[in-house]
Amino acid sequence: MGYAARALAQLGALFRPGRRKGTSDPANPPRFGSDQIDLQFQPQLCCDTGRVSGLRLLPQFRQPDGRVHGLAEVAPILTDEALSDCIMAGLRLALVALRRWDRLGVGPDVLTLALPDRALADAFLVQELVWELDRKCVEPARIEVEFAETGDDQAARGHVLEGVRILARAGCRIAIGEFGTGSASPSVLRSLPIHRVRIGRLFVAGCDRDGAQQRMILALLALAEHLGLDSLADGVVSVEERSFLTQIGFGAVQGMGVLPVMAAPAIDDILLGQRERAPLPAHLLRIG
Repeated sequence: MGYAARALAQLGALFRPGRRKGTSDPANPPRFGSDQIDLQFQPQLCCDTGRVSGLRLLPQFRQPDGRVHGLAEVAPILTDEALSDCIMAGLRLALVALRRWDRLGVGPDVLTLALPDRALADAFLVQELVWELDRKCVEPARIEVEFAETGDDQAARGHVLEGVRILARAGCRIAIGEFGTGSASPSVLRSLPIHRVRIGRLFVAGCDRDGAQQRMILALLALAEHLGLDSLADGVVSVEERSFLTQIGFGAVQGMGVLPVMAAPAIDDILLGQRERAPLPAHLLRIG
């Protein structure tokens, strides 16, 4: 039995009823069994070395009819308990893979786990995440928790930010997603223990040829640098976009124009192959 199968076999105990009150339709809440959980990874390439420095976790749910649903797609219809269980199930699969890659000597620096506001506001889930890292003997700094710059429920934002601070105090890296699309002020950003910002496709699209896009993305990058934050360009779809983003100072890039989303076995090949691969062309690495 492979490592992923062994991890899946251990997930049955996660789906336990009655821990917290749900928020979706109580008459017909969605149910997900452990055999429906799958995990994909989005590689993040360092602009200085051209190597895979991180992996974004993308939990998926495979239905009996063959349909696949991402966590972000199904989260709005999940109860609080089901959402928590799905997040923890995906994290456990990721930690099993990370420990295997570490044993092979090719483990990435960080795994990025994007959490919705509901999850970060759930004190039980936040503590469970910290406990799980301790149980698996994984340094919290290997996990980057990403949250949205501005959430939908401003009344609950204080609980969300407290969850962020608890994870940061535990040692997790903190990232802010879709940077530049929300309304967080620089003073608020400075007050939070943020390590990195993710700048999405809204600004990345056509950045290699569109002057307006270039001015916007350079302004966001300058703000991130002023705040002392690392940067990740997301949604890169072409070599030209990747080359431009690399040369203007991004720390890392991800997207279909970098490497596609992959399952763990394909990531094995990428990470192991890095040791033997020739250096990337100069235009895909930062100069100077």
